[in-house]
Amino acid sequence: MSELIIYNNLKNFNMLKSFRRSLVLWMCIGSVSTCWGHTLFDINAVDDTAAITLESGNSATARIERTADDKIEFIFEGTAAANVLWHVPIHSRIAANFEVEFELEADNIKQRKLNPNIYFRLEKRRGPAALELKAHEEAVSPSRNQAQMVPVYTSAGQRDSALGRISLDARDFAQTIEGLYIDLTLNTAGEGRLRVSTLRVLYEGNRIDDDEVDRRLSIPPPVLAEILAGDGLKPALSVNGHLESGLQYAPPSKSQSISSTIPQETGIKTRRIVVNFGGVNVSFPDHRPLWIHEDFVNYGALNHLLAGDLSAPDSLAIVDVLLHAPPDWWSEAAVENNNTAGATGDIDTWSGYCESAIKQLLAFVRTQSYAKQIIGCNIINGHGMNDYPSAGHEQRLEYVAAFRRWLSERYETVTSLRDSWQDSDVDFGNAVPLPASEWMRGSINSFVHPKSSAAAFDSYRYYFINWADSLIHLSRLVKTFSHDRYITGVVGGPGLYLNDLWNDGYRQNGEAIDRILESKYVDTIEVPVDLSDVRTGDGTAGAEYILSDKIRAAGKLQVARNPFPFRPPKSREETSYFTRTQTIEIQRRFFVANLINNSYMTVAGIGASDFREDDIISELELYNGIRRKSYKLTCSKKSEVAFVIAPDTFQYLAPGNESRTAIAPTNTENPRGNSRDIHFADSSASPYFSLYGSPRATWNRMGTSFDIVSIEALKPEIYKVLILFHVLRIDERRQKIIDRAKTGGRTLVSIWANGFVSDRYLSPAGMNKITGMRMKMAPGETRFHLTPRTEMRNFLNRETMPSSMGWLHIQRNPVGHRELRFGPIFTVNDETATILASYTDGGGAAMAVKSFPEWTSFYSASPNLNPEILRTLAKQKDVHIYIDTNDLSYINDQFIGIHSLQGGVTEIKLPTESALYEVFQDHELEKKRDHQVELAPHTTYLFYRGDKNTWMSL
Repeated sequence: MSELIIYNNLKNFNMLKSFRRSLVLWMCIGSVSTCWGHTLFDINAVDDTAAITLESGNSATARIERTADDKIEFIFEGTAAANVLWHVPIHSRIAANFEVEFELEADNIKQRKLNPNIYFRLEKRRGPAALELKAHEEAVSPSRNQAQMVPVYTSAGQRDSALGRISLDARDFAQTIEGLYIDLTLNTAGEGRLRVSTLRVLYEGNRIDDDEVDRRLSIPPPVLAEILAGDGLKPALSVNGHLESGLQYAPPSKSQSISSTIPQETGIKTRRIVVNFGGVNVSFPDHRPLWIHEDFVNYGALNHLLAGDLSAPDSLAIVDVLLHAPPDWWSEAAVENNNTAGATGDIDTWSGYCESAIKQLLAFVRTQSYAKQIIGCNIINGHGMNDYPSAGHEQRLEYVAAFRRWLSERYETVTSLRDSWQDSDVDFGNAVPLPASEWMRGSINSFVHPKSSAAAFDSYRYYFINWADSLIHLSRLVKTFSHDRYITGVVGGPGLYLNDLWNDGYRQNGEAIDRILESKYVDTIEVPVDLSDVRTGDGTAGAEYILSDKIRAAGKLQVARNPFPFRPPKSREETSYFTRTQTIEIQRRFFVANLINNSYMTVAGIGASDFREDDIISELELYNGIRRKSYKLTCSKKSEVAFVIAPDTFQYLAPGNESRTAIAPTNTENPRGNSRDIHFADSSASPYFSLYGSPRATWNRMGTSFDIVSIEALKPEIYKVLILFHVLRIDERRQKIIDRAKTGGRTLVSIWANGFVSDRYLSPAGMNKITGMRMKMAPGETRFHLTPRTEMRNFLNRETMPSSMGWLHIQRNPVGHRELRFGPIFTVNDETATILASYTDGGGAAMAVKSFPEWTSFYSASPNLNPEILRTLAKQKDVHIYIDTNDLSYINDQFIGIHSLQGGVTEIKLPTESALYEVFQDHELEKKRDHQVELAPHTTYLFYRGDKNTWMSL
């Protein structure tokens, strides 16, 4: 009270400001977490016309002017008692104490009996006060009877002035400042004025100060979470020495509320909770920023999110830290400091905010009752991951400077740089990264020439290296501040590398992924899975695990994130929704693929209403039980077949730039996107999907287990059949690995253009070295329509030909894929090879096999190898085939998963006698080597390779 009396009796405003500075200093002494004096709003800092709006129905003569001494005047003319109303929106989400300072002078303004001339309106939050966190700018402004008016100033007569302060209390989350209203009425006819020298809203900050943050973080968290991985050890999450289930729960991205009973009812202990410590994110529209202003963090909302969902003592949480972009207050401060980088992944400019945000988050959590239940943090840093670079990203000064430093490390000398870039004027002082729209250019049909595109390659490569280093940096911060007791993960981006399904624009650069996998600060990689990859029918489930073996080899844990698609269709036209039965079948297939690939599974997107179905709850309870039993088993695939991938595949492909099948980009915000998949957008099938996505649909139909191995990590001696899958570039190191594969009687399969790219040129000479056949390149384009020759019957040991030799009929419209043309045209021009198929449109031999004393070479111009061809190649090398049909299969030494496409009797052939126990339907098959089983169409089965008693005793 004494403070307010002193304040209101000050006659000189300069004295007031001097006193206030002293007051702020006094209040900050001895406080570790709060401090007054932070500005929320200053009317002198706003744009006169943009931020202050004249309410409808008012006099047209009303206006706002700024005086010579930089004061704001509200002016209007009219008859006596004429009225005018201005509105200044504020929409603060701060739950704090506020102070309003004002100094103003009125002329010919009438004293109001019922309403003040100047007042704040406090909006009542909709819904439960502690839960409602929506952005108020998106809400409908309340009527006057729905809002609380807080008077600031009421005129005393014709001429008046005022100097003072009022206090507001909005700490309870039940109300918020909706805006400031200036409601003036003329005392007499003529002109009225309100001159505002000061009208400022201050708030009580709550940001934990640096000393207190350091003190809290010096104490290790009361939990130890780690990923157990290594030779012969299945990757698993351990919390305080106990293995946790391979299932996690994540709420819908458009909802911040998770019912804590949902995971408990299904037995899922680990949940994912998103907290937004960055700016507004369109991918998480309801996860509003928590660090609202520089000195105010919405700890009340954060505590609600965490405490509410961790009410059960055995619940665990991994916090997904959303750092997509900086909040507005930080961006504005960065601009004032000439730092325009923003959240672009530039470590030198963006990491300062990220470090502070992570420290604030972890310091707050460290002192809460649920601290022992927080086991890790995932980093969601949008730019460079799930999103394209923001406009002008490559031209920002900080980014250009960092790019030049990287070039100097990469090339060391200017001569080397000029030779690579084919530019006699470039040096480390003037080189600039190319904009995204110029990264990739096709020089020979679908291919990018490695020599002429060196500047584009470096621009592309550095962007993703910079992105990866940013994620590693943020993960390192979490590890450091948790004393290595939290697990850390990267969400989103890596799953798009070699698994980006439909957009044929850019792909994540392999070097960036390798950097993440090599980092000791990253424990988990989350791979997003599109529903189109797991739908019923001929879906390509299993393709999401293209990186599984590589992730495990690096000692990391893969987590596959799958949206649970249970939504009954509202009409016959709605094809993107599923019945409950379809949902369960989709999830079973997805679960089996995770189990076989030792991947964890995040069940995402399920709300409370979806879980009221007992069979869905029982389904997830069943998954939990199976995963826990599987921990007692040593599960390995022991594959004799490997698909060999290359991390740099997409650097050398540019379909759409030179090909006649190209469509001009239609999305100006997506400079890399063109030729969208027909299933989603336009009339042409996606070249990238046809080259890379569609062929993977055959792999799980081969009837045996297989590995997916990077060319650099390949140990060829442990396999009998190797399929080189788009290993386009061959250098000396890769050639030596391939030469080692050409021994021991194994088969080496090459597709399309493997070896066509070297470090300096494009030539079929590299294809010759891989296949041992003479390859020929012809100009132009052709379709991958292949017609089998008579020799194909002998090769497959069957009288009839497979229905598809070029493209497999999958759930997408096959016509679009079959009409795509690719070039140049590669043919086998070797009389000593056995030609198995030719291009239907002419152009020569498209598929051939050739035997050598130590190995067998198989070449196919089409990357889509029919499952029967794959099985035949495996059988010829005595690889055990479990299922001799085109059904989807997932196999390791403990389980056999089958998704039956057509249904009917299927024979499961085992290497040795064993009982089989089908765990979904509780059905046991007696001990023998070959089992005849009746399968229903579009149904998933999981067989444990043992009897029921053994399974139940696990």
